[in-house]
Amino acid sequence: MRAVRQEFFPLIVLDLLLPGTSGLEFCRWLRAQPQGDLPYLLVETVKNQPEDLAEVLQAGANDYLAKPYDLALLRVRLSVAARQVAGIAARAARGKESIMLLEELRHQQQRLDDLLASVPGIVWEIWGRPDSATMRVGFVNNYAERLLGYGVNEWLTQPNFWYGIMHPEDKVRAAKEAAAIFDAGKSGSLQFRWLSKGGQTHWMETHCVVVPDASGAPQGLRGVALDITQRRELEKSLQEVQKLETVGQLAAGVAHGFNNLLTIIRGYTSLLEPLSAQVADLTEPLKQISIATDRAAELTRQLLAFSRRQMMMIKPLDVNEIIRGLAKALESELGPGNRLHLDCALQLPLVNADPAMLERVVLALAANARDAMRGGGRFTVSTAAVRLT
Repeated sequence: MRAVRQEFFPLIVLDLLLPGTSGLEFCRWLRAQPQGDLPYLLVETVKNQPEDLAEVLQAGANDYLAKPYDLALLRVRLSVAARQVAGIAARAARGKESIMLLEELRHQQQRLDDLLASVPGIVWEIWGRPDSATMRVGFVNNYAERLLGYGVNEWLTQPNFWYGIMHPEDKVRAAKEAAAIFDAGKSGSLQFRWLSKGGQTHWMETHCVVVPDASGAPQGLRGVALDITQRRELEKSLQEVQKLETVGQLAAGVAHGFNNLLTIIRGYTSLLEPLSAQVADLTEPLKQISIATDRAAELTRQLLAFSRRQMMMIKPLDVNEIIRGLAKALESELGPGNRLHLDCALQLPLVNADPAMLERVVLALAANARDAMRGGGRFTVSTAAVRLT
């Protein structure tokens, strides 16, 4: 038994009587071992009864040899054994080759499994026309469950599963595009939204190829679906930035045109100022015109700063003065139904900042507050000297 565990023996000759066991028990034990059906077993005994022969063969022996040996019969039995052993050797060689092929297949399968596990997308295979109610999923990797929450068995057992979890707004379009790829018999790609088991929306981009049958007609599709949700969000953000850039360009054009008009107003106002000494009623209107043009000039400067067409002008500022000067603009930004409250601390130190940029920040905060107070409320702007640690 120890020897059989360590190496392979094509032919084993043994007696019915063995130390600690019997030949029959050894036959049964050997046939139960891995590849234990290969060795040729020849059992010998001093008995030569038909019932003994039947018992030996039932235990798994190939032949029975009685002692004392009949030389002619022994030669016949050994000749049969020689042919059987030759066949055993051939089967053993084929078995070894099969084991090597099986091991290679297992290795290739493991490589394929590892490769599929490393793909950051859903690898899939479907059979049938993609817009058909009977279309079925033939294969999907485990990433599908990790991304969307649906088990692999759900994909494989439910007809047209990919269509069932699709966003309602994308179903008709995606099915039409997939069917067009199927009919054309060429590779293609499409984008659609899948709904996860938890209700989240995932934008998917799938690249697929057509699987033909023996005659070349399309019978299915194979491909990989990638989650492009983050990319779609970035594209949307980029579009918003481009819109802001367009608005900035428009604001810059308006500001430059408005500045030209202010130059004319200022010019004519300066021509009228000498007359104010002779016409008393001109003094106050001219003063208001001058104040209005200064405010308008500040507005155009803010527009230019918004459009990023003007360099920042860093200088010492009184924050309270900036806030109080914005009071009218803040009330206008907040709109009716919202109240403005200013809480400015006394004796604030000056800060180094661009006044237009600071004004933009405060106005932006007011706009956010207005959006948050749908039913009306109070917007408080407070200033204080704070030491940050």
